[in-house]
Amino acid sequence: MYWQDENNFSTIHDVLMVQKENTSRDGINFFEGGYGFVCKQNTFRPDTLIILLVKSGSIQLRYNMCDYIIKEGNLFFGFHDMLYEVVTMSDSFSFSAMTFSLSYAEQAGLVGLQLHKNRLSVEKRVVIELTPEKAMYFTDMLASLQRKARRPRQTPLYEESLAHGFLSFIYDLSPYIFLEKNEVISRKRSKELTEMFLTLVANKYRDEKTVKYYASVLGISARHLSKVVKDSTGKIPHTLIAERTIHEAKILLTEMDATVAVVSDQLRFANQSLFGRFFKRYTGVAPKEYRRQNINYSPWHKHAQKIMIQ
Repeated sequence: MYWQDENNFSTIHDVLMVQKENTSRDGINFFEGGYGFVCKQNTFRPDTLIILLVKSGSIQLRYNMCDYIIKEGNLFFGFHDMLYEVVTMSDSFSFSAMTFSLSYAEQAGLVGLQLHKNRLSVEKRVVIELTPEKAMYFTDMLASLQRKARRPRQTPLYEESLAHGFLSFIYDLSPYIFLEKNEVISRKRSKELTEMFLTLVANKYRDEKTVKYYASVLGISARHLSKVVKDSTGKIPHTLIAERTIHEAKILLTEMDATVAVVSDQLRFANQSLFGRFFKRYTGVAPKEYRRQNINYSPWHKHAQKIMIQ
């Protein structure tokens, strides 16, 4: 279960609180809310894909190290295992959303569509501006899916009906989010190169921390990549790689079972001492001190305290 299993602390439910009722089923979940939508952690990494439709107001999300403002009538499509941060939202903000795992999508029959990060144009496909008619259409589809999920499990053809509705929703949405096979992204454009680089970093930052590697994959020189990324973001590639690593380190350090040594190993540092110097250089504090200062604010620690009290 992706929302109700209290022992699963890598889920979006552990870091998000929403108003109103949420409907939960294995691998696919529905929720809605408004201004009371609260992020319990500054940075979080869900284990599901997220489709969020803004019904009123706006929200600013930091996703994959880029800021996006999602307004009324806009739809946000985000992948699992990416870094998210709720920056701000308007008083009138309200939304409907669906989350689903890749395994659920595959079980439902969504194999041929290939849900891979590199099939998205981040600049155009993460936030989709819908017409009022299309926004209402997808809002109604989400509501219909939620009603299907809310029915008793013993309803005849329950799973098949829910999977069919899910596939219909994704297929209707696919022209907005997926690139056609013959659609070619020009690598000459700085914005596109930068987004390709950021996507690569999100996938490879644990194992690859050199600008030379990413330049090689993109088929350009490290010098050219550095210039393009600096012009687009104001930061050099090395800084962005380091920031992605630091964000992940902060998340891992607030997990009860993640010691500094474990975090160092998971982030592929040669040793704990090297990781410690790296972390302090970018944050100003040692990993152990950061962990001590922040662990009381994580949902993992709160749950552990509850278990000990019981």
